Amino acid sequence: MPGSGGAHKRSANSELKGPASKEMASDLNRVNGDLSVIIKGVKKTMRQCNPLTINKALFKVLGGNYSDIRILPSGDILVKCANSDQVKKLLACDNLGTTSTPIEVKTERHIVRPSEVKGVITNVPLEMSDDEIREALTEQHVTFVRRFSYKSDDEVKYNKSVLLCFASTILPTVVRIGYMQFRTRVYNPPPRFASFSSDDNVDSESVARRKAFERETLQPILVQTDQASDMNNPFTMRELKKALKAKKSASPGPDGVCYQMINNLDELCLDRMLSSFNATWSNGNCPASWRHSTVIPLLKGNKKPSDPDSYRPISLTSNMCKIMERMISNRLRWWLESTKQISPVQCGYRTKRSTTDCILALHDDIYKGIWNKRSTVGAFLDLEKAYDTVWREGVIFKLHKLGISGNMLRWIYSFICNRTFQVRLCADLDRKGVETNLIWIPGHMGVGQNETADELARAAASTDHADDIEESVELSVPEVKTLIASICREKWIEYFNSSHDGSAYYRIHAPITEIPAPLNFSRRHSSIILRLKSGHCRLNSHLYRIKCHEDGLCRTCMAEETVEHFLIECPVYASQRQYLKSAARRNHVDMTVRALLSSPYTIQTVIEFVLATRLI
Repeated sequence: MPGSGGAHKRSANSELKGPASKEMASDLNRVNGDLSVIIKGVKKTMRQCNPLTINKALFKVLGGNYSDIRILPSGDILVKCANSDQVKKLLACDNLGTTSTPIEVKTERHIVRPSEVKGVITNVPLEMSDDEIREALTEQHVTFVRRFSYKSDDEVKYNKSVLLCFASTILPTVVRIGYMQFRTRVYNPPPRFASFSSDDNVDSESVARRKAFERETLQPILVQTDQASDMNNPFTMRELKKALKAKKSASPGPDGVCYQMINNLDELCLDRMLSSFNATWSNGNCPASWRHSTVIPLLKGNKKPSDPDSYRPISLTSNMCKIMERMISNRLRWWLESTKQISPVQCGYRTKRSTTDCILALHDDIYKGIWNKRSTVGAFLDLEKAYDTVWREGVIFKLHKLGISGNMLRWIYSFICNRTFQVRLCADLDRKGVETNLIWIPGHMGVGQNETADELARAAASTDHADDIEESVELSVPEVKTLIASICREKWIEYFNSSHDGSAYYRIHAPITEIPAPLNFSRRHSSIILRLKSGHCRLNSHLYRIKCHEDGLCRTCMAEETVEHFLIECPVYASQRQYLKSAARRNHVDMTVRALLSSPYTIQTVIEFVLATRLI
């Protein structure tokens, strides 16, 4: 009935009133007034068709020139018509070819959403299809509906969450589907691997400055042919064999070449491999296949599988390229070390250096502060996505400032730029690669940090603060080790004496004041003492706590069989206990559990007593 239809329409529109409703209506008018049309091929994509034939057919169908045309990533064509008459003619067209070679096409309006907001509703019944939901939400200005899905056992399954696109910048709080009401929340798209190195992370002015810098400064540097340095010489067989010896077995990359194949090559094949490496080296051009990788996302522990941040991306690259990287890395590291381009205080990414050097330097600064009764403050910086967000062209320019040029500079630039990857999910690969940023060998990664951070840190710890320390203390390596052990022992004793475990330990042991010298106990004897001190032994009281005994009582005395009952009270072991009592009287030790297990003079007798009873 007309009356009921109007009433239903008014009730649907009553959800949005005032400025929000006017804004949505204005957005819909702009969508309906757009003059763009999408052309899709029926039997083949438009990318596979002759562009000259398509252009002539469009001019004939439209009766004149169009405003703009471009190819979409999907292979379809987007045509912006000059007027609404051309839109009508193009929507009625189904062939853009000739009589001899027809090209069947399908056209549709291009829905432009200049102002759009996305929301998510949950607990939508699975029986409702996307078309039914879209039809029910038409009056609420919903332009797009898609139910979320996931893949399980090679089968696509759908859940009860639905993505909605509203033709407005204001997200309604609730939507109605029939008699059901759903709350909407803002849709936050998951981050992509490529988004970490995208220009979207930098403001537009910085992007413009970077583009100008690359065009005006970096490109002239890359075309220079300065080969004066020894680092630009062709690689030798010795360098190749050294790189092969250093590389360990790894999974093959997209080319399928594994290390077992490379290690079994004879001298002739190695010579040809070296020639191919030197060819790419002299050209300063890394092959495109070496710059492509396969990414396998591995789920982190105790993380949600539905969250992309829960996965750790593992990139599989060409093993041939890894060998080339190793040779370049060895040569670059040798040059940086021989010319002293790296600060002597840097320990990362250097041979014969490790975190131990940093720990010793930090400990030395702390010890000097304690020695002079001063406080030591440390600042530890952690940059999020540091490897993914580094400015690659900036790294190349810094290498040039250090004196690196020629083949070395051009090959590194070719290697780190224009990289692509594919994500492998359930043994399937995405059809299209996405540009990403993979940082190269660790040989030059520390170079860029030697300019600002190291200079500030060096200045803060240099002569300006030398007057604060009245006397420097020089220690030998054994003295440093003894000092570290002493400080660690004091800290551990202080922590344990104030902890919950320490208070429980004191029931059978005296409070710890120092760690006694280790006794020459075997593993078996040390285990016996530890079990007696902790109570975790084959006595009925402990077996009762772990539900392996019915009451925890001694079968002779019908008393609770504890460590104290076993060592001191139980009459069953009276004869074996005589030696234990004699050792306690001789060394003036009380016959208590705490005293027997604390004194080094009675511990050996306690072990003999336990072995004689064969109980523990």
